[in-house]
Amino acid sequence: MYLDAPYSEKEQAKELGARWDPEANSWFVPAEIDLEPFAHWLAVIPADDDPLLEVVGLPQSCWKCGEQTIAVIACKDEDQLIFADPDALQVIASQISEEELAKVGAGPLRPRFSHAMGHSSWSNGCVACGVLLGGFPLYEDFIACQSDTELELPVIASVRIPPDVLYGEPEDEL
Repeated sequence: MYLDAPYSEKEQAKELGARWDPEANSWFVPAEIDLEPFAHWLAVIPADDDPLLEVVGLPQSCWKCGEQTIAVIACKDEDQLIFADPDALQVIASQISEEELAKVGAGPLRPRFSHAMGHSSWSNGCVACGVLLGGFPLYEDFIACQSDTELELPVIASVRIPPDVLYGEPEDEL
């Protein structure tokens, strides 16, 4: 489980047993360690009564290796598609393993450092090479595919996402 631990708290996370993943540029908790001490750095954990939503992806070619991959881009809430921002991607990643994503052709969801943004955030990676697929370009592709009534986005899985994470502020809705 990856953590959203700021640099100023890295020693505290390390003392509790977190390990550094240089590829993801993020701290994580190994599977054998209790997550309780890390609760304030973890993603929002969905409740059993949070809505069960379909997660959809956007097929595309990786900009680096050219292989076909699927980026997790949105959730279906009835007939509405809601773009998955980094907070929603973290909640989705807490419920779908990298192995399950790879089986459907989707790359890993994990925190990656963006030099443009100056910090790490949860994002999509290529299923073949793991490279960051980006955020805003995916949003533009998502908007473009919404206008294409022939395009059917593949359903990757069903997950529970708290409404406040999914919808965020009203201007975040699509």
